[in-house]
Amino acid sequence: MKKILAGLFIAGILMLCAGAQAAVQNIAVGTFKNMAGTPFPETCSEQVTADIVGPQITVTKLQQNGRTGQSGSAILVASGDTIIYTIQLSNSGTDSATEVVITDTLAFETVAGQSVLYETSSATPDTGAVFAGGIVTALEYYNGSIWQGTTSGLIPTNAKGIRWIINLVTYGASLYNAGFTIKVTSP
Repeated sequence: MKKILAGLFIAGILMLCAGAQAAVQNIAVGTFKNMAGTPFPETCSEQVTADIVGPQITVTKLQQNGRTGQSGSAILVASGDTIIYTIQLSNSGTDSATEVVITDTLAFETVAGQSVLYETSSATPDTGAVFAGGIVTALEYYNGSIWQGTTSGLIPTNAKGIRWIINLVTYGASLYNAGFTIKVTSP
């Protein structure tokens, strides 16, 4: 949870998502008796392993005060300052991910007496952009009750969240950056 306390801004971590990547180990066991009915010790096969493969998506959120350049998990901000958010996405798995959704509503939460506004046209990448080996099929904003599709320049300043829907994130992909800026209008 983020809070502005005496000018200190603390950002929430967005998330770390692990995909389906694991190893399944298995052995076979045999038991038997001789013709007289005497049981013999069980015998085991060698262990075999099958790797389950899949995408492994990592999402990291960074912040920077646009006026001072200060960055990190806690930054100082004053009324009128902008906070630049960068959301880094990568897929270190063994398969591409489809229908990837990146959502951020934490940046828009405020505490009593404080407010923030979305900086017009600051959300990148925009709808239709090539991103992470795929296409941003939708850029949406949350108005407090529903998500609405839009473009960066049409997101209202009083938006309560932003999300990107990406049709494909290729595996082995480098770090890709999405982001947006908000302006602190009070304390």
